[in-house]
Amino acid sequence: LTPPEVVRFMVGLAVNNMSEPEIATLCNPKQCSDFGLILDPSSGVASFLAEVIQVLRERMEKKMHDPSQREAWLKAMLGHVVVGIDKSERMIRLALTNIAMFGFPMARLYLANSLARKGDDVKFTDSLEGKVHLLLTNPPFGACFQGNDLLKYKIATSWCRRIPARLDSEVLFVERYLDWLAPGGQLV
Repeated sequence: LTPPEVVRFMVGLAVNNMSEPEIATLCNPKQCSDFGLILDPSSGVASFLAEVIQVLRERMEKKMHDPSQREAWLKAMLGHVVVGIDKSERMIRLALTNIAMFGFPMARLYLANSLARKGDDVKFTDSLEGKVHLLLTNPPFGACFQGNDLLKYKIATSWCRRIPARLDSEVLFVERYLDWLAPGGQLV
């Protein structure tokens, strides 16, 4: 749902803000998994993920000329670095189709609720804490949380003087982003 020009701008902003050592790591098929994770926790059709792979692949191809290295790089990026989450099975299917249309043979896309604070989804989303070095996303808007649901978030309990009556999902996502980001990580 994010316009392609906005996706391109945001990915360009993120990649251009990376240091040379970070770019060198990401463009090296043997080292790219050392970078950490690139995450979209509300990936939809995976526009951000497809674009960041495309941009980094172009940079990598300028440095590497061996086609076997290109394949190894793509396999490492898709298998170890790039991660997408969405709570809609339909969106995950569309994301897999979108990724395939860009010529990417696979993707680490997970059907889960990124805002979940209990249940099976939490095991996965909590495992990402402190491991994300680049978080690219357009948070879902419009959902409202209230009552006991807010007690699971620091933004509603310890970060406020009193528990708010309600909070929008995009505000709760900010707390999750901070949980997932590694030290020095980037959120766009």
